[in-house]
Amino acid sequence: MVGLDPKLAALLGTTIDKIVINDMAVHRPTQQIFLSVERGRGTDAIPAVVKVNHGLLEILDLDSIPHSQMSIPNEPDSRARLEFDPQQMYAITDIEYYKSEVFVSGITNQRFASTLHRIPYPFNSKMATCTVEIWHPVHGEFETRAPIIRHVIRELNGAPYLFAVYGCTPLVRFPVSALKDGAHVRGDVIGELGYGANPLDMLTFTSPADSKDYLLVTIDTRSASQISISDLASAPAQPTGGGIDFGPGGLGRTQRALPIKAEHMAILNSK
Repeated sequence: MVGLDPKLAALLGTTIDKIVINDMAVHRPTQQIFLSVERGRGTDAIPAVVKVNHGLLEILDLDSIPHSQMSIPNEPDSRARLEFDPQQMYAITDIEYYKSEVFVSGITNQRFASTLHRIPYPFNSKMATCTVEIWHPVHGEFETRAPIIRHVIRELNGAPYLFAVYGCTPLVRFPVSALKDGAHVRGDVIGELGYGANPLDMLTFTSPADSKDYLLVTIDTRSASQISISDLASAPAQPTGGGIDFGPGGLGRTQRALPIKAEHMAILNSK
């Protein structure tokens, strides 16, 4: 959509520099696009959901929509920092719905900060929480504080896996069966998408060109990476320990760079 920023600013009665788009989602049956937007910056920002109807913007009135809610426990300390940012920015980094469960990644104030919550939906006050760690090839160490930035869930060979991308930019595989309440799970790093970069978004899609399924990851400082879904389950875990590997590595020739740069993306239809 051309000129989205000024249209959002006009709709919300502010200027372009006061608009933040946090995410985008598409209701596939109707191809209705929704934007999660903030008016303002910081803790005083006012959230809104905006519908995009053939170029026309409309604020979704949430007051009249029935809702339920769940609280995420152990919020990070407001004074603590992760690298250059406040830890609270990473309390929730991504959300995925899969088979009547909501999977929420982020960090907490616990000793092993990187956390994943499984919440049954409809909400019933129950929650399964586990901590996760990885061997980070670029950092040359096991990490329990670095959060998952983006994740998706796909079934491969009859079993569901959670595929996650971290900052700087390892691609990691977790069997969903291992993500149990109270567990501490070490994921398999199966690919390295490049040093000095951060993932922006990820999704899976079926290519109209060859009818095969792919994982697509957009990255802030380089082109997007496209990886064949069929290779994700069989890709061997990269070695742990040893020296620092500045990548990219793993997945061999199945990883392909695409000239795509996008902060948010979603599937609109089959094409």
